Amino acid sequence: MTLTDARKILEQYKADNELVQEALNLVVSRLPVPSNTPTAFERLMDIRNRIKKNNNGYDPFSTRSRTVENSTWRNCVYYQMRNEGYTYDSIGKASGYDHATVVVAYKRLKNYLETRDRDTIRIWNKLQTYLNQ
Repeated sequence: MTLTDARKILEQYKADNELVQEALNLVVSRLPVPSNTPTAFERLMDIRNRIKKNNNGYDPFSTRSRTVENSTWRNCVYYQMRNEGYTYDSIGKASGYDHATVVVAYKRLKNYLETRDRDTIRIWNKLQTYLNQ
């Protein structure tokens, strides 16, 4: 088994167990990324396009609005991309924010999901639906 194979298996497994997820996120982020993986910018554009397509043209990155809705959407995207193995720095550069913004957003979203915040879960579930289409 190669490290890339291990990465794929761990990515599949981490979704099944919240207690293991944090440890796996760390391990997965350190394993080699397959060569056909899109850049952070390409992945972000793909996610933005899926959100726009499924949400009447809405794009949470089109402005720097700090409304709860826009911030939560951006945080969900950062969380998704970080869980896919992109670095905080590469996500920040791709989105036009700095890595510290992405770090805070990731931690905030993780906490909101753990406390079962209704609005966060609603947006997170929508994003997952859009990404699985």
